[in-house]
Amino acid sequence: MIMIHRSFIAYTTGHFITLMNEKATALGCTSSAFANPDGYDQDGHYTTTRDMMKICLASLSYEPIKASVAKEERTYYFQGGGMVLWTNSNLLLQDGSFNSPLATGLKTGSTGNAGYCLSVSAEDSKGRQALILLMKAHSNSERYTDALAVMNCIFD
Repeated sequence: MIMIHRSFIAYTTGHFITLMNEKATALGCTSSAFANPDGYDQDGHYTTTRDMMKICLASLSYEPIKASVAKEERTYYFQGGGMVLWTNSNLLLQDGSFNSPLATGLKTGSTGNAGYCLSVSAEDSKGRQALILLMKAHSNSERYTDALAVMNCIFD
């Protein structure tokens, strides 16, 4: 069993947040500051759609990330035994009323201040690609309905 002291966890989380802010600045994000690694509402934690677009574009340039966010689900097996099933919360990738063959992945999120947000990577049969960001939707279904409408407009 490995014991990790709480002060070490706090230090590494703080260091990770510092690295997040440094990377955002390096990507040209000028209206963002991150105060936690998970995106939850917190004083001093904010971004804009423009900055998030830069972050999404950069993340899609890393093949392991691009492949991971495109999966509907993934099973992870731990070396010490056990496993966890991760299911992508992006309904555009799952069987159901919001499924779209154009969607290739990316990220969902929601908080009280941000509303329901969705970053969608998409590609049509001609190889045309799009990155769509929707922020502050009023409901889960609204963000997917809007995403489908935008994809239909772009790829029509």
